[in-house]
Amino acid sequence: RRVYDVYKDMDHVVVCDLFMTPTAMAIGDLFIPMAMGCERNGVRGWYTPLRSIVKVTQTGDAVGDEQMMLELGKKMNPDLFYWDDVPEMLEFCTNNMATVPIHITFSELREKVIVYPEFEYYKYKTGKLRFDGNPGFNTLSGRVELFCNMYNNVGMDPLPYFKEPPESPESTPELFAEYPLVLTTGRRCWEYFHSEHRQLRSMREFHKWPMFAINPADAAAAGIKEGDWAVIENAHGKAIEVAHVTDTIMEGVVSAEHGWWFPERDKEEPSLYGVWESNINCLTVQGDFGPSGYGSSYKTQLCRVYPAPEGYGAEFERMYAEHHNL
Repeated sequence: RRVYDVYKDMDHVVVCDLFMTPTAMAIGDLFIPMAMGCERNGVRGWYTPLRSIVKVTQTGDAVGDEQMMLELGKKMNPDLFYWDDVPEMLEFCTNNMATVPIHITFSELREKVIVYPEFEYYKYKTGKLRFDGNPGFNTLSGRVELFCNMYNNVGMDPLPYFKEPPESPESTPELFAEYPLVLTTGRRCWEYFHSEHRQLRSMREFHKWPMFAINPADAAAAGIKEGDWAVIENAHGKAIEVAHVTDTIMEGVVSAEHGWWFPERDKEEPSLYGVWESNINCLTVQGDFGPSGYGSSYKTQLCRVYPAPEGYGAEFERMYAEHHNL
């Protein structure tokens, strides 16, 4: 909600996406439908290998990310975006994007689809891992460093260490008395990628509702059973998900899915496809991380679990069935 509030205060927000999403409905003043992978030419060049995306069809007037970037770039900085078309821009990318430079035309890459750089072993012996050309690894010492000199040089602990989270059974026992379970968020499933694909009927058939895993002992103590809608709540907020009771999760811990929204629910404010109801981010804290900037407490929050109001979910089953013509 913090990010949502910031965007709501902006004068003009343009959203580019494949589908109408809660973000588009919540903050978008202008929505531009973008082309999918099969509708655009592109390259993928981070790390290796170098890969091509080849356009095979066109739907309506939708353009790809690359076309959007080129046209916007020409408007804002024509000297930098000097290419005449997307293939010419991609030709530049194929020769400059990869971690290990691969000199190939976009046409050649389209034919080969995937191209790896030439493999070479034991580069640390010949100085090819370091900018100065000396043998060794690309660290200050040239060695594999377990003692991190970068941290040591700025007064931080150069060795791995453990620090108790800001909210935990140990650091906040009074809070733990009220919220006796440890919440880990970001639970994954095979059907979705973060918040993507909730609008696909096939994926929803496989995995219809947001789920959280809970140990049988904790479920019994909370008065919930397999398949029940239940409230996950802490001092920061709450979310409602379906319980999956399993002994694969440790007693005292619950693991909740993230990224949920429901295309069958009302898209207008305040619903926004039901984005706030099962959003586990309502229970996490932003900007809560370690002194190095790494580490966060989104897997160490405290929470409690209790049954959702009686009949909760029945109306959503009806809306789901109507939306998918079941």
